[in-house]
Amino acid sequence: AYILAGDLQQQKNNFIVAQQYYQQALTIIKSRFNDNRGREKAKLLIQLGKLNLKLNKPALALDYLNRALYVLIPAGINHQNGSIDTKKLYGEYRLVETFYQKALAYLSLSNNLDALENLSLALSAGEKIRTEFADPKTKQRYQQEAKVIAEKAIEVSFEMWQQTGNKKYFESILFIAEQSKSRILLEEIQSNQQQLLLKNNDTLFIKKLRLQRAINYYEKQHLENAGKAGNSDELKFELA
Repeated sequence: AYILAGDLQQQKNNFIVAQQYYQQALTIIKSRFNDNRGREKAKLLIQLGKLNLKLNKPALALDYLNRALYVLIPAGINHQNGSIDTKKLYGEYRLVETFYQKALAYLSLSNNLDALENLSLALSAGEKIRTEFADPKTKQRYQQEAKVIAEKAIEVSFEMWQQTGNKKYFESILFIAEQSKSRILLEEIQSNQQQLLLKNNDTLFIKKLRLQRAINYYEKQHLENAGKAGNSDELKFELA
């Protein structure tokens, strides 16, 4: 209830009231659920990050967004320097959103280098959504967001290229543009293939689809819980 109330207040631009609702929700998660409601906690921290960006407090926004990352990928963050292990990323829209909002915060602080790094991480996390068997709604949501992130990454890369003259930023522009085009084409091909196989009731494909979803679920749980979740090796063996 507090999360919904906070969202409604934020939509009305009542940011201070929204912040109070989010903080109350965090307090309840900590006191009643022993801080174990990871997904709800991550959402609250992301919302607080976005809210503080709107309040022109990018440094505070970064603090909330980094806390969200520690909830979402505790096993994927170097606790000494905060670097991200991209191998630990998984198909979760909230990861994409967190990295993108971090990029916006860094841009507000005129830190284009860290902004570009987080835009790249957002695209990498989004690629996991595209390649994994995530639910269709998540994929559709990311497809809309991917264009915005790619355009922002190209914009920042172009600015960095103009400022430094370093050709790696120009190459980054070309890479992002080509990757976006190929992603759209591949997504369309895969979607058509999947619809045809499902229409023909291909039992082997349906089994593969279910196994891959199960693997992604267990691996996601494993990463969210810093290695405490179950093992997916048996499912991978069956899929192979």
